[in-house]
Amino acid sequence: MENVKSSDFESIYNNKVYQEIEILNGHNNDQIEELEKIKLSVNKELLSLEKQRKHLLAEIVNLNGNLDYLKTSYDVENNKVENMKLNLKSLYVQLEDMKKNNQPSLSYPLKILSHQLVNEIQDSDFINSFADMTPTTRLSVFKHCSMSTCFDYSRCSLFSQFPVFIYNSSFSSTISSSQLNLKKYLLLSNHITFKPKEACVFIHLIDNSDIFDDELLFLSHWHHTNELHCGLNHVIVNLQTNSSSNRTFSYHFSLFKKSIIVQSFFKKSLFRKGFDFVIPPINELILLQQYDENKFLPMMVPVKRKYLLTFSGALTQNDGSKNMDLYKKIITVLSDMQQKFQRDGFSFDFECRVDEKVSHIHNEMLICGNQFERLTILEQSTFSLILIGDLITNEVDFTLSTSTLQIRLLESLRSGAIPIILAAENDVELPFANLIYWSGSILWLSVARITELHYVIRSVVDEDILEMRSRGRRIYETYFSSINRFTDSLLAAVRTRVQIPPLVSKDENSYNYFDDYKPIFKPVTIETSETDEVLGPFESPVKSQLYQRNFTSFFYMHSYEKLINDFHLYPNVPFKSHLSMDAQYSAGSAYGYRPIGNGLGGSGDEFKESLGGNFPKEQFTIVILTYERETVLLAAVAKFKNLPYLNKVIIVWNNNKPPSRDLKWPDIGVKIEVMRTVHNSLNNRFLPYSSIVTEAVLSIDDDVHLRHDEIVFAFRVWRQNRDQLVGFPGRYVSYYKDINKFMYNSNYTCEMSMVLTGAAFIHKFYMYIYSNIMSPIIRDKVDEFLNCEDIAMNFLVSHITRKPPIKVTSRWTFKCLDCPNTLYADESHFAERHQCIQFFTKVYGYLPLLTTQYRADSILFKTRIPHNKQKCFKFI
Repeated sequence: MENVKSSDFESIYNNKVYQEIEILNGHNNDQIEELEKIKLSVNKELLSLEKQRKHLLAEIVNLNGNLDYLKTSYDVENNKVENMKLNLKSLYVQLEDMKKNNQPSLSYPLKILSHQLVNEIQDSDFINSFADMTPTTRLSVFKHCSMSTCFDYSRCSLFSQFPVFIYNSSFSSTISSSQLNLKKYLLLSNHITFKPKEACVFIHLIDNSDIFDDELLFLSHWHHTNELHCGLNHVIVNLQTNSSSNRTFSYHFSLFKKSIIVQSFFKKSLFRKGFDFVIPPINELILLQQYDENKFLPMMVPVKRKYLLTFSGALTQNDGSKNMDLYKKIITVLSDMQQKFQRDGFSFDFECRVDEKVSHIHNEMLICGNQFERLTILEQSTFSLILIGDLITNEVDFTLSTSTLQIRLLESLRSGAIPIILAAENDVELPFANLIYWSGSILWLSVARITELHYVIRSVVDEDILEMRSRGRRIYETYFSSINRFTDSLLAAVRTRVQIPPLVSKDENSYNYFDDYKPIFKPVTIETSETDEVLGPFESPVKSQLYQRNFTSFFYMHSYEKLINDFHLYPNVPFKSHLSMDAQYSAGSAYGYRPIGNGLGGSGDEFKESLGGNFPKEQFTIVILTYERETVLLAAVAKFKNLPYLNKVIIVWNNNKPPSRDLKWPDIGVKIEVMRTVHNSLNNRFLPYSSIVTEAVLSIDDDVHLRHDEIVFAFRVWRQNRDQLVGFPGRYVSYYKDINKFMYNSNYTCEMSMVLTGAAFIHKFYMYIYSNIMSPIIRDKVDEFLNCEDIAMNFLVSHITRKPPIKVTSRWTFKCLDCPNTLYADESHFAERHQCIQFFTKVYGYLPLLTTQYRADSILFKTRIPHNKQKCFKFI
């Protein structure tokens, strides 16, 4: 062993180690292979688990989607159920209404008693005794004529439409231009008939004193064979300005008998109040019309003008009468006033050149200068003084009206100088006094107060001055600004006295493209509600009740409504009164009312069930103006599906090319009509189509999208403010001092004076006025610019009501990103709107817009309420 070398030992050792290592390596390889197998198995299991996890996640997503769908479906179905409940309640209420409906069923009245029968009932012996009366007693019968004693109503049924027969022109070889003009426009009236047997009244024009006496004897229906009935239902229009000045009592009534006299001059003894009429001289109307041709009437602002008071007139030859002495005293007082208050500015002229074209009467201050000179002074005057013919009146007789007085009155109204008539109201007869609402346009001052005149006019505040000036201008424009207006006024005055309603207003014929073919409708699927709330029941279409005030309009009428309704009868007006709250629940008056919670009130749950408010149930019509944007239009119409209180949708197709018959229109549950138009005009938006059978109209552009709750809320607001515009985007008119002009402003402001009619509620009444009554040069300007129709409507409504519009919700603008073209994108858009503001102001004579500093939101908006209560609207 000792002999074994160390190297061998090491070799043996190494071999041994190597063997052990090899054994270990073999064992490790087995372990590694085992571990690899385990790893592979684990990876497979992990992959399987990951697959299962993804599958489970997908199932979870799918289940969540199903859950959301079920929630949405539940909400939709729940809303349907709630709407069905509301509809059932609504039907029940309608049924109850029908049971207690006390609205009378009107039919044509019985035939009116003839004039002769009425007289026989009043006094059976009167007709027989008339022949035995003395001439003076007979004339007394004619002198005391009234509508009940000297007019045959049996010829004038309420449904006769007031037929009028015009006699041929005067028998004179020369006919005045005044008579020709007047007759020309009379014959254009819709009241004219050429069948005398059907006529309610007969009108004859006279203006030549040479044949004056004999003319009436040749009138075919004068009843000259029976003196008691002579002149019955006749209206004699005397165009002479002062031919009656020397007429005696006997001469006057022996000539005119029972006919209604219409002329400029009247003495008290010759005027039968409530029977005869005073008119201004026709030749003066013609001259004023010629003077203002192609011109604007004077501006009504500034309120206080250069002259505080103006008067020009020359005394006639002094006859030493008390009347003449009083004139001189008045002149002295006015002269002293002019000297004492020089800063106020007066224009008095008592020694002027007399206008020889104007007829005067004895003891009357003559009119001075020519028409141009007079109007130039009046346009610079705040007030104008008017003296009557007889300053000193007596119980026996005095002058009620003269041509001079009527000329001064007309020129003052036209020029915006507020007339101050130096007389008591019952000492002067104004033109068409039964027709025109003169109150508030004239100042009356007794002659005895002439020394207090300066104090009176200086105490009138600017607001009242402008209001009186505005009323006077409206009267002039409505009744006297042209011969055509005057003839309409004359017929209206007689018709009103006979108590026949005016002719109905003209609707725009509804030419619906769908009348030519059956359109294609496709169902509209509403997956989710925009606000997820029930807004009201879906009722069947209901028309607004029409022409309810045909007869009451004679004695109860809004002051501006009277200016309009004197010539036309409208289906509805926005100035209607409403019942008191207790009357709405009383038997016989409750028909149609839908009080919240049956009168108990309530929050959201009860609120959504009924319209409430101060007016019976009603609906609204949507009017959409569109031009070559079918895709945008159809999408807009589809949004109106299931909109509560919607009656129908009217689309104004502003294109000569008809809509394609292949268009698939959305079925929204109400009728859709597409109106043909003559030409592309923004004025078509406000045409009073006969298809519009509701008072409320939502005017909306095809690129505007409003939520249902916004529309319903705006409708509720409009119902309580139906004489105003109620809209969404507000606009303002800004004053730029450096250029002294008002300009259109669309910036965000805390004041506004207009709402855009691309999204606004309007009463249909204003559509009649816009299309038929408003100055046509405004509509021409809209067509010229293809712009500004919304500004024109805002001007009109504010002019009529003297109220600003009402803004609802927070919306300030609308943007349509998908619209191929828009008018407001044009660079000239705003420049044109600036021009419209200034042009319309000239037409009206002032800027009628008024500012407002608030908008309307629902009552419980942002109010903390109990958890078991709902707000009126969720987001408004």
